[in-house]
Amino acid sequence: MTDNELCPLINKWIYHELWNCSNTPSRENCIAYGKALINIASADGFLGDEELNWVLGYIAAIGATADVIENIKAYKANSEQFDDIFKNVQATTSSKTGLIYDGFKAASADNVLHEKEKEAISKLADKFGLKPNVIEQIEQIFRDEQQLKQKRIQLLFPDGYPDFTKYKTRTACTDSEKAELFADFFKQEVYKAKEDDVPFHYHVTNTVQTKINNVLKQKNIETPEITANVVFKTVEKHVTRTRQRTQQVSQKLHTVTRSLSNKAVHQQHISWLQVYQSSQLYWQSDGEDHEGPIDADFGSRMYPSTPSS
Repeated sequence: MTDNELCPLINKWIYHELWNCSNTPSRENCIAYGKALINIASADGFLGDEELNWVLGYIAAIGATADVIENIKAYKANSEQFDDIFKNVQATTSSKTGLIYDGFKAASADNVLHEKEKEAISKLADKFGLKPNVIEQIEQIFRDEQQLKQKRIQLLFPDGYPDFTKYKTRTACTDSEKAELFADFFKQEVYKAKEDDVPFHYHVTNTVQTKINNVLKQKNIETPEITANVVFKTVEKHVTRTRQRTQQVSQKLHTVTRSLSNKAVHQQHISWLQVYQSSQLYWQSDGEDHEGPIDADFGSRMYPSTPSS
């Protein structure tokens, strides 16, 4: 399949996915649509990169050619008013309401929907002869979809969706380079918690294993096969780091509990202390630290019966 065949396929898929239709806009409509979105997104006095990229990406997705994209990219925000933009463009009712909907999305691409941007949307809607209650319904649909999007992401990716792109261009040949690749990955994707968060051992090891599985499933990561030995060495390295961090947290917890005189407040903290003490029973079992490989019973041995305070 050539690029010339690929683009129409993408455009048709987008239109069917979004609107259940297969129409593609004309060159003039794409330019007018893009300029109008730029005007809306910059109505707060600033056109952010997120907003510009959203507009350019969307216009490209619905079938605009490279020269149209460059035309919109070079357009100076608000250098043309809505009347001038649509002077020679025929807009159907559906394209008018669609533009209002996309206006909300473009203006919110920077995660902020400014009042000035909403005013620009209302101004365009008024030009199109759309009633205020229609605009309110469109905005509500937009907000409902944003909430549904977040709900979907939280359900499908409860541990977050790692960004693998930064690892695609890295090549690891030696065991040392492979270990460093994993170390960097774990540092960026596993240990994102604040320093004061207790890094529970079972949670860390489960998370690490999940990340390893995700990495190994990525066929496009440009690395030779990574041996189990390298993986375990890397995981052990980070478990050691976790143990050290837990000891630091323990010192903070003891300081806090010693300074507490209010029994109710004390009880809020004692559960954290008991959790830490439970983990220590595992790490210090048989009078020595655990240095062996991680196994399936790691989590159950990690939490024996909770000791009394």
